[in-house]
Amino acid sequence: MEYSTCYLSPFVLSIAVGCVAANASENLALGKPVCFAPAPDYHLTAQGGTDATDLTDDKLTTRPDKHLWFDRSCVGWSYPGLVQLSVDLGKPEPIGEVAIRFQGGSPQAGIAFPGWVDLVASLDGKVFYRVASYSKWTPGDRAKYGIPREAGQGWVHQLVFPNANVIARHVGLSFYGSGLNVADELYVMHGNAAKARQPDQLGEPVPFATTGISVYWHKPALMYSRNVVTGNPVGLLVAPEFERQPFEVVLDLPKGLDLLAGGFGKSQDGPVTKARVGDMTRCVFKLKGMTSSKAAGHLYFSGDWPPGQRGQIRYRTRWANGSTPDCGIGVTAIEIPLRFPGRAELPVLLAL
Repeated sequence: MEYSTCYLSPFVLSIAVGCVAANASENLALGKPVCFAPAPDYHLTAQGGTDATDLTDDKLTTRPDKHLWFDRSCVGWSYPGLVQLSVDLGKPEPIGEVAIRFQGGSPQAGIAFPGWVDLVASLDGKVFYRVASYSKWTPGDRAKYGIPREAGQGWVHQLVFPNANVIARHVGLSFYGSGLNVADELYVMHGNAAKARQPDQLGEPVPFATTGISVYWHKPALMYSRNVVTGNPVGLLVAPEFERQPFEVVLDLPKGLDLLAGGFGKSQDGPVTKARVGDMTRCVFKLKGMTSSKAAGHLYFSGDWPPGQRGQIRYRTRWANGSTPDCGIGVTAIEIPLRFPGRAELPVLLAL
């Protein structure tokens, strides 16, 4: 069964007729190593030790069943949580299109297309900015990017971010994984220098961990309730050279929001410290060092906001001689109803 995208650029059309790229010299990522956090860990695709170059070797799978997870020329992650990968182009270049081919279709439970994918870019490899995004939870995105439905039959779809129009040396992708995620090729196509923007024109920095340590949230936004305290899971991405190095996670909570409990388990070096910084409460967690983990910790918030009030938590990680940029995630106060018609009031369980 063949699938097509709604957007057919000349580059995508060349793929559809069997050409890997309209002009191989235009693929700026060709032959360059890819950095990962966390490292690919699926044993079948890892055979041969070529994961660092499998996404940029100009080789597509030849399997007629489209089951990439059996192909050692592909790259795979098993239950990864957040995955980030990047390629260093060697010098700043105008970027036109960026594309990556992912396994999808759910031919077996959990083998699916990522839930969301962000394209990011950087000039220095330290501070990254979001260029474009796909999310299956954003209305219209599935049609916009031509993502087929998961119907129990394997397929490979090329996710194309057209018109990136950015100047960058480092180009990366963040995606949130399913049970098993597999890709077989990444393209970074040369663009029009006259149309290209500087990365810092795209908004505020985003955390990116192929070159450091980064905390991440499993939800695109946080919610808290004054009457029922619920946990917010957090993960960590740790680049291989930073594994087991001590570091700190810093949260700046807006006025009226408080951290009640939670943390990073046995990896935490002592209790969290709190201090007032202007109108915000700064919470600092000292960690002894970790490897990448999607289950790094749980944090429990409460506060005195009325339902519907919104704010932002600022956060970053710090380690010897480095840190992530200051980033933010939205937080909204809600109230969970505890009375139901004809029923007694339900007990409130505080998961502390």
